[in-house]
Amino acid sequence: MSYFSQYLPVSDPTLIFFVVLLVILFSPIVMGRLRIPHIIGMVLAGIVLGQYGLNILERDASFELFGSVGLYYIMFLAGLEMDMEGSSATVVE
Repeated sequence: MSYFSQYLPVSDPTLIFFVVLLVILFSPIVMGRLRIPHIIGMVLAGIVLGQYGLNILERDASFELFGSVGLYYIMFLAGLEMDMEGSSATVVE
């Protein structure tokens, strides 16, 4: 294990991006099979890979960007779920 500890936490931005993309890809698949909401899988993966887990990733400026993109993605999905025709809004003419 000491062989890998010299490379952890990962500091190369490309490798950080690759690890985050793997988590984004595989955690919803695993959580879907376990019938657990996907967002919980993302949170658990963050805990495991983070500073207090296996210490594979360290929080830096790139995670601020990932957080913003994730927030925009959640808002986009919420917008897709809105039913504009079935709303109870009244049109005043």
